[in-house]
Amino acid sequence: MDDHYLEIEEVSSLADHFHISYGYMARLFQTSLNMTISDYLNSVRIRHIEQDLIATDETVSDLCLRHGYANTKSFYREFNEECAKESC
Repeated sequence: MDDHYLEIEEVSSLADHFHISYGYMARLFQTSLNMTISDYLNSVRIRHIEQDLIATDETVSDLCLRHGYANTKSFYREFNEECAKESC
């Protein structure tokens, strides 16, 4: 997922790719990583945006769109939730 996160349009399609049920995959993520598949995908996106903010001059808006967020509002919401978990 870390390398192909931009190719994932729907989280449910990820289970199809591995020929397992979505429920089974969701349980694997929950038991192994203690988070949902969506939470993991968002953390990957946020990490890539953070790296690009440091390494490029692109705006937050441009990076959000490039990394799979529909808009900056959804990015900021997810970013704040992620920071609340990690005490940023």
